Amino acid sequence: MVALYGILYHVMDHYGLLAKVKMLGSKVVIIDSKFISKSNPMIQLNRERTDNVLNTTGHVPNQVTTLVGIPSTGALERMASVLDYDRSCLV
Repeated sequence: MVALYGILYHVMDHYGLLAKVKMLGSKVVIIDSKFISKSNPMIQLNRERTDNVLNTTGHVPNQVTTLVGIPSTGALERMASVLDYDRSCLV
């Protein structure tokens, strides 16, 4: 089992992360993150302040805001299908 607790929201390459998790051969992947409840595959980009410890960190020195990506449920399902995840393994 692989658990992604709150990290997917802070990663811009959702597909790349899921591909790496797939290589681990886990039977179950638990994803706890923000999602947009839409069936069409999309990723919403939001600005987030880097001075809050609960937010993402900056990528360059003195960065005050950065981008986070919130995938739709449709986007996550599309990525999972391309990676041949059994839908029942994503919780």
